[in-house]
Amino acid sequence: MAEAIYTTRRTMLIEERNRLSQAIADAFGALTALMNGKITSYSLGTWTISRAQADIDKLKQWLKDARLRLDEIDNILTGRPQRHTSVCVYNNPFNVNPYFGGI
Repeated sequence: MAEAIYTTRRTMLIEERNRLSQAIADAFGALTALMNGKITSYSLGTWTISRAQADIDKLKQWLKDARLRLDEIDNILTGRPQRHTSVCVYNNPFNVNPYFGGI
């Protein structure tokens, strides 16, 4: 029988930080391309973003929330106090980018 592999909280936070950093980079690239007029729509996971102001505002809000979560993870990893508004989120390890699946 195979032995179970346990992942520490620190390792899970580092993995989440890496995935979130990549998701932020992808979303920022999409926002930049949309604002420059290079493209008219962009698909991030299950979320399609057009040049409509509502979509751009929604993407900007998501970027703000993602950066706050990234700061929170960095604070946890460095031992600094964290905000008390964090929410536990299950990240599916089989999903390539779980951050765009539920937007």
